[in-house]
Amino acid sequence: MTIQTLDTLALQQAREEEGAFAGYSKYLEGQNAKALREGFDRRADVQQMIRGAIPLVAEAIKAWVATASGQKGRPSAALAPLKEVDPDVIAYGALSKTFMGAAKDLPLTSLAASVGRLVEVECEALAIQEKDPKAAKRFLRLAEGEAKESVNRSRHEHLTADLEVALNWTSRTQVIVGSVIINCVLTAVSPLFERGVIKDYRGTVPVIVLTDEALGVLATMAERAAWLQPVLKPMVTKPRAWERFDSGAYLSPNLSRTVPLVKTFSREHQKLIKEAIKSGEADELLVGLNAKGSQVAPLYLMHKWTQGTDRRSIVIWEGEGDAAAYFQVTGGKYATVSLPNGAKGSEETIKEWYEWLDQFDKIVLVFDADDTGREWVKRAAALLPPGKAFWGEVPGYNDAREALIAGDTKARGQLHVLQVPDRHRPARRVRVPRGA
Repeated sequence: MTIQTLDTLALQQAREEEGAFAGYSKYLEGQNAKALREGFDRRADVQQMIRGAIPLVAEAIKAWVATASGQKGRPSAALAPLKEVDPDVIAYGALSKTFMGAAKDLPLTSLAASVGRLVEVECEALAIQEKDPKAAKRFLRLAEGEAKESVNRSRHEHLTADLEVALNWTSRTQVIVGSVIINCVLTAVSPLFERGVIKDYRGTVPVIVLTDEALGVLATMAERAAWLQPVLKPMVTKPRAWERFDSGAYLSPNLSRTVPLVKTFSREHQKLIKEAIKSGEADELLVGLNAKGSQVAPLYLMHKWTQGTDRRSIVIWEGEGDAAAYFQVTGGKYATVSLPNGAKGSEETIKEWYEWLDQFDKIVLVFDADDTGREWVKRAAALLPPGKAFWGEVPGYNDAREALIAGDTKARGQLHVLQVPDRHRPARRVRVPRGA
């Protein structure tokens, strides 16, 4: 080995180390800036923790409703609204606000009022959908493209006033309802939060604080994520040999694992690559360098379909409201999910969760019943396993939510399903009652 080669190797190793540290610092700075700009609950590590806690808090809310419903005497002011709203939605909102409150030392009563207002808004949203579905849909479209929460809040208030569906809860009612939810949070995820007090100009103020355990977990999560975000730089030496389909070109094994040269979801593709590497047919040098894997949000309701789920079919809806409506009218008997980013994000989502979807025999895509929706169905279906892709429509409606709002039990419980043509099987139409 020549001196020049040794110098080059040392330079490459130094560049990789610099890239790792630069990415580490950049990621943490970006997350801190995001917390300041959008709120502590928007940090990636906090969002990951929230997603994991949603099912626990939702179950705690359901348990409270069941217990309160069976009690004699005057019911709690929280019972009626919590019977109406989706516990998963409330769990997500309550966890987000609790993390925010803990970061800001928000007084407990203020936090409870904020969570109570969240429930009030969800109840008003249901009233808007019932009274004017088109207005509700317009609002959702505007809200999805608006980054400022204050703008959406103002739009919501104007819409409820125009439709005369504003509940106008008192602050006392908001605190009562919010306190119930906060107690559910504290019970369900006790390792994350605990009650505390702070002393300031207001005197002794009750607050919710993050536990030492939660702070430690968040720090570890942020640390691990930061080291997986290197600043990638061109190599000055020959790349590492292509030893596995998921290995990268960089000299550092840790860095190599974070940037695989190939990210494939096809088992057949993986098999061919492995065989080519083993036989020596695969070129160890690639023109295209490391393709960094993206982090794509999970499918809505995905957590409900675990072991024991009927794998014969799954329905993928464009929006969460449609999936929730279908789940409600079918009693959760049939696997159903929705896309986290709508039809436009369907291709990225399907690529990310290909292996999970592949466990189902039939995959039914139900997007908006218009030309745009059908075009996205075709594009998404092209990425699914051959012979498994179908598209469906709710008879007479644009989506499941519209059928639910209209009270059309027959339509919302049925799908017209058409198999997407592929090279293995011609298209054929089937009718699937109450599920796919």
